[in-house]
Amino acid sequence: MNPQRARILYLCMGFWILMDSGWAADTGRVYVALNDPVLLSIPGYPNAERDQVTWKDGKGNTMGRFRDSSSYKQIPGCECELFSNGSLYLKRMGTVGDETYKVEVHNQKGNLMKTGSIPVTVIERVRSPVLNHSCTGRQIALRCQVPEGPIPTNMKLSWNDKVTEKSGTRTLEITDKVKSGKLSCLVWNHLSRANQSMEIECPKDTPGLDLYIMIAIAGGAVTFLIFIITLIYFVRRRCCHQESRNGKNVGVMSPYQWGLV
Repeated sequence: MNPQRARILYLCMGFWILMDSGWAADTGRVYVALNDPVLLSIPGYPNAERDQVTWKDGKGNTMGRFRDSSSYKQIPGCECELFSNGSLYLKRMGTVGDETYKVEVHNQKGNLMKTGSIPVTVIERVRSPVLNHSCTGRQIALRCQVPEGPIPTNMKLSWNDKVTEKSGTRTLEITDKVKSGKLSCLVWNHLSRANQSMEIECPKDTPGLDLYIMIAIAGGAVTFLIFIITLIYFVRRRCCHQESRNGKNVGVMSPYQWGLV
């Protein structure tokens, strides 16, 4: 047999085996906002109008099935809809959490053509951040906080030319010596983002107050020094006066007082 024909034959046989046994395809995670709809398509299989399609939820319950585009069965109570190309439309995702939906495609002979898994995560939209600041001494304290709702995936705080970023938290705080400028905060998750900004200008420091404090401290020190000097002066003067009086008394003593007579 011609080698080229043999290669073509092997390729055809491989393709036939693949078509007969079916192949699996998974897709990346799909993020959906709470109470929003979502459309799930068959991964790598855009059109299944002539095939049999079955969709199941994460618990293995059948959500819908059709044999072709004109004959289908939808499970009662399911807030969903089957489209003619095999896609599943979920009208409302009412619970926060993760769930993996599975789909199977068979041809009209019953042979498995395709299987797929689609992980779906339902989350809430991130809330708008709240900004706060405090002018203390020679610094300013800045805060960005998301007090309610889901924890943001990331949070970015911008103060003038400085940017600070943190993940998996509700609060981000920084301090800086520059006490005026623009404060911005951006928070986001896999589905949404929100931001808030404000202009800040702290009251300028009053140099006179520091001067008065320094003068008061210096005045107190001088007063204390004068008090010490005055105290030493009077103590020494008293001692000298006492010694002088004792010397005068010694000078006028009679011979009887000295014991000479």
